[in-house]
Amino acid sequence: MFENKNIYIGCVNQNVPYSRIIASYRNAGGYIENMDYDDFVEWLGSLGITDEYTVADIVELAINGKMELEHNAETFLKYKNSKKA
Repeated sequence: MFENKNIYIGCVNQNVPYSRIIASYRNAGGYIENMDYDDFVEWLGSLGITDEYTVADIVELAINGKMELEHNAETFLKYKNSKKA
């Protein structure tokens, strides 16, 4: 699974998992969908991620992959919020 691959990001001076890169973009309000990912690719470039194969892997995961534990978190939050109502 390539979502567990890491890549060195100079601005944070550490290796970061692909899934964390995607989550960071989404958490900041970024939008990634089927053919609308130009801003995401531009942001990856600003992080120094310019290798076309690495960019393609990250974009593929962002578009088609299911983030680890995402479904579990969504289910938990729906349950938690329904108890508050």
